[in-house]
Amino acid sequence: MYKNLLLTLISIFLFACNNSPESDNLNSDDSTLPELLNNSEVEAVIEVYNIHTSNPDSTSIEVGTYSKKTIERYFSKEKERGVVKFIDVNFDDSSNKELLKKFEINNPGLYIVCKKSEKESIENLTDFAFLTAVDEPEILMQAVKTNIEDKLKLNK
Repeated sequence: MYKNLLLTLISIFLFACNNSPESDNLNSDDSTLPELLNNSEVEAVIEVYNIHTSNPDSTSIEVGTYSKKTIERYFSKEKERGVVKFIDVNFDDSSNKELLKKFEINNPGLYIVCKKSEKESIENLTDFAFLTAVDEPEILMQAVKTNIEDKLKLNK
């Protein structure tokens, strides 16, 4: 029963993130994902960005830990092939300013980027990640897993 409720909540969250008119899906529009789907000859690459400060709080640490653990547990083959990547980014490091500017990131958080050809789709999971990482990390891991799986479908 708990697992069904959990999966329902995750599904609702992911659906809401994709359809919110004021969504934080940065630098993307509704046409980006269909365009990615139509280009089947190029493999999609999924990058999970854990963006943190130089002195992250415990919640930020947990977000990074469980996001990375999700990739290692469920996507080790894809990680070895370079299709799924986990990238730690220090928000305070000036060498990362171009990346942060490119994605219009103003705060630390968790972002999942899908790249195919020259198109990008960006999902902001920050709010959800910070709500679940400490007390319900399995929910965060399931959400990250589901999000990556959905994006990997572009490669089939």
